[in-house]
Amino acid sequence: HIGMLLRPDARNVLVIGLASGVTVGSVEQWPSVRHLVVAEISPAVVRAERWFDPFNHDALHDPRLHLVVDD
Repeated sequence: HIGMLLRPDARNVLVIGLASGVTVGSVEQWPSVRHLVVAEISPAVVRAERWFDPFNHDALHDPRLHLVVDD
C-alpha cells in the first residue's frame, strides 16, 4: 500500500515481481486503479501464486490486470 498511499489517485500501476501476489492484491483494492501491469520473470512463480489466493484477494483474476511473464 505504500506506493498507493503516496499516489492514491494512480490510475495506471506497474508492479515488478509477482511473488505471492499480496502487493498486487493490495493495489487492486484501490478504486482509482484502472489498469495494472505485473511483470514477472518466472513462470514457476505464477504457477505457485494460486496457493496464496486466500491472502492476496485472488489477485490474478482481476479484470484490470495484465500479467507479463518474460525475461
